[in-house]
Amino acid sequence: MKKLFTFLLFTTLFNANAQIGGGWDWAFNSGSIAGATYKHLKYTTDGSEILMGGQVLAAAYFGSTTLSAPSQVPGFPGNVKFLGKINATTGVPTILRSFVNIPLNFDCITTDDVGNFYIGGAFTSATDFDLGNGVTIPSSAFKMGVIAKFDASGNTIWAKTFSMGTLGSANNQIFKLAVSSSGNVLFWGWNPNQVNRPLYKLDSNGNTLWFKNISGAGIGSFDENYYITDKFIDNNENVYINAQGTGNLGLTVDGVSYPGGDPLYGFSSLIAFNSAGTVTFGKTFLIGSATQLQVNRTNGNILLRWNQGGLTRGYFQNLPEDLYPYASIFPNSQYTFYGIIETDSNFNLIKAKHFGSESTNPNFNALNIDLFLSLPNGKLIIGTSLNKTVPYYVGVNSVYPADPTKNGTAIIETDTNWNFEKMITGGKAPGVNQKYLAAHNDTYLIAAVFAAVEPGVFTANPPLPTTSFGTLNLTGFNAAPDLTTAYGGFSTSANFRLDIALAQCKSENFPTIASTTWLGNTNNWNTPSNWSNGIPTNVMKAVFNTPTSFYPTVSTLPTAASLEINAGVTLPLTTSLML
Repeated sequence: MKKLFTFLLFTTLFNANAQIGGGWDWAFNSGSIAGATYKHLKYTTDGSEILMGGQVLAAAYFGSTTLSAPSQVPGFPGNVKFLGKINATTGVPTILRSFVNIPLNFDCITTDDVGNFYIGGAFTSATDFDLGNGVTIPSSAFKMGVIAKFDASGNTIWAKTFSMGTLGSANNQIFKLAVSSSGNVLFWGWNPNQVNRPLYKLDSNGNTLWFKNISGAGIGSFDENYYITDKFIDNNENVYINAQGTGNLGLTVDGVSYPGGDPLYGFSSLIAFNSAGTVTFGKTFLIGSATQLQVNRTNGNILLRWNQGGLTRGYFQNLPEDLYPYASIFPNSQYTFYGIIETDSNFNLIKAKHFGSESTNPNFNALNIDLFLSLPNGKLIIGTSLNKTVPYYVGVNSVYPADPTKNGTAIIETDTNWNFEKMITGGKAPGVNQKYLAAHNDTYLIAAVFAAVEPGVFTANPPLPTTSFGTLNLTGFNAAPDLTTAYGGFSTSANFRLDIALAQCKSENFPTIASTTWLGNTNNWNTPSNWSNGIPTNVMKAVFNTPTSFYPTVSTLPTAASLEINAGVTLPLTTSLML
């Protein structure tokens, strides 16, 4: 695909409800109140199995296995933690180990190359707890952090406890956990008194190799997306963290101070450590913010969701910034970039591109729920929700929901320059939310919550949710027949009945989108001779490849599945225009 260029795009764009689906290998759903979710999904080295782990509320269903938990206290459903695997060919799940209402949070879950499981979380019991196989967590670890290792069958190997700070808490305490190829364990925790964020490296037996303290009032991390909690190290055990902060108080890393940011908007600090724990890079970004940090273990490059705005450019000077749509209201925010950047291990910019959806401006968007996964081959896959009739933008390419009446799930694949290449849609429902994205070579897996009613809609007795991935139709499980009793009126979202689905697809089976190129013999969009392959339909890409003598005018809303405008083309269309 050729390099893309600036263009004019009309606001409503295309009424382009592309019916592109199919191509899914398998899909299944597992129940659970509120879509409590998978916290780890990873293909084995040979791609034959998917290792999984997570936490569910009330009940969950995995083939012939049902996991359930009684309510712990009135108004709060019980929970089940689980470790398991899925046959990548058949989609059949197997539960290896489950835990009902135990006093140990599973904040993070990861696995190593031989299939051992590792969990990190907070210990919530004031009495000793038997984790199995002769491993006991003592009562003295109450409100402390725990890292535990299980073998490939789910048997407990060891559990280690760590003080996360002066106060401790029963809340989540571990938000980064990874295992290197040599079996060393690295984790980044936090103390809820918001004073310190300890970073540890352990050997394969759980013994501490080094510890680095990261402290500062108000610091935290917004990279708690489950799918990237173990993607902060490379193959050489270099460690990369993103400390988000509030105010201008700054932070201290291993005794070295870094400045804070704007008193109102805060700051982002990117810190790199080598395998010995020595800081090799430390930088606070006063203009711009970084989230969703992940490391490509193969080449060591770093992927970041990056937001940057203001009259003064931020750290990265060559981003494809656009005029801020509300510059007249916020004169100090004239330029903006909202998208994804790739850097080398020293945070030198390699490439950048806008991604996301927004009804009035494609480049001013919120990407908090989009999942971006960097592949070893340089491509990018994106797990996203398609919001009814709102287009989703990949650079200056745009793609559309498959159904204007429902939200939907999609996986988008780019080429190595991050240009839109192809996509697959599925998981249509009144409400959807993607939770996890995993890949092995050209095979992709997505976990997505689907709902019976749209968010914000109150239904006293909601029906079971339904969804589909291609020809695979799924009906939600009745994990909690009586939601009022299950929640005891505790949550205002008790009216939502949610389920979570896993679905696998292969790149080679993505639907092929036919394209047609504008020839520009006249200015009429609806004249067949103006197109190389006929007038675009709602399953075709409309391509403007080179400058032409005429550009299209239209009397009715045109249709297309995707729009591509290549280098040298400025496309004016006669309706409401915007940059």
